Amino acid sequence: MLRYNKLKELNLCDACLIVSSVNRFYFSGFNSSYGYVVHADGKNYYLTDFRYGEEVRAFFENQDVEVFSGSPAEVNALLQNTLADEKISTIGYEDNRITCSQLSAFRKMLPKKEFVPIGQQLDRLRYKKDEYEVAQIEAAQHINDKAFTKLLDFIKPGMTEFEIKVELEYQLRQNGAEGLAFDTIVASGANTSRPHSHVSRRKVAPGEFIILDFGARYNGYCSDMTRTIALGKPSQQMEEIYDSVLKAQALALNALKAGATAFEVYSLAKEYFTANGYGNEFLHGLGHSVGIEIHEEPFLNSEAQEALENNMVLTVEPGLYLEKKFGVRIEDLVVIKEQGIKNLTASSKDLIIV
Repeated sequence: MLRYNKLKELNLCDACLIVSSVNRFYFSGFNSSYGYVVHADGKNYYLTDFRYGEEVRAFFENQDVEVFSGSPAEVNALLQNTLADEKISTIGYEDNRITCSQLSAFRKMLPKKEFVPIGQQLDRLRYKKDEYEVAQIEAAQHINDKAFTKLLDFIKPGMTEFEIKVELEYQLRQNGAEGLAFDTIVASGANTSRPHSHVSRRKVAPGEFIILDFGARYNGYCSDMTRTIALGKPSQQMEEIYDSVLKAQALALNALKAGATAFEVYSLAKEYFTANGYGNEFLHGLGHSVGIEIHEEPFLNSEAQEALENNMVLTVEPGLYLEKKFGVRIEDLVVIKEQGIKNLTASSKDLIIV
């Protein structure tokens, strides 16, 4: 989906130079490991190397984009020639996504031009998702739900975390994922007290929690969900902690709507845990936006003052972690609407015992 018009509407500089793969994909709809998206003098350009030549020409056929593919030297020469136009004096660039050496090379290539940092403004364009983006994220989340359902019949005592991870990722692929949104987390027993525990060869055993945190990538967009399940009968304390996390999430979900601030929603969960004696066991933020990247702004945390807007896509993932004992995290993916949310996650949040 072409979004070059958004670069034009920014109207911050005479030209915009997009280098990062994330923003190249966002503005052009074409995915490549190398290239430039350029908007200059009212014209749109996509420059990449010869590996993508046939594909990129077919992708942009009959669209208002001038396409070039060639060797990196040829691409850079054309980039220099395009931006050297005397009508261009300021060039907007992704100051938060390119390296110092890249910026130095651009300044050496175009010494008479002023390079203006516009990374934050570019990222802000991605805060609110359009309907196409929401549909891709929802499809990715649907893949999560189907994979999770399949996995529940697979898990047995004596399996390793690694074996469960392999099966979960297989099910994501089987159900339509083009890739993973991030490295899958499977944690069991005492490992669940570590929010981002590394998957190990530890064998799962009856009476333990298992945390599953995973996401699919579909048409370039990510999904994210977490479920905590019990392998066999959990203890009373485990059930109580699970119930606390579920109630905190419900408070946050009910408060989410356009106009609410990210900090207010985070505070509801934090204050609930604190009031129930678990404030110190809530170790991370409440959530984050999801899109082309798995972690995008805005965030739901103690420092976020962002006012939430219609069609922002956010995770809501409270968790409690009792060091060296166990932890619980429950995560849904939601779309902000004027009067509440649309929850994209269909999987049950009742404590599942397998």
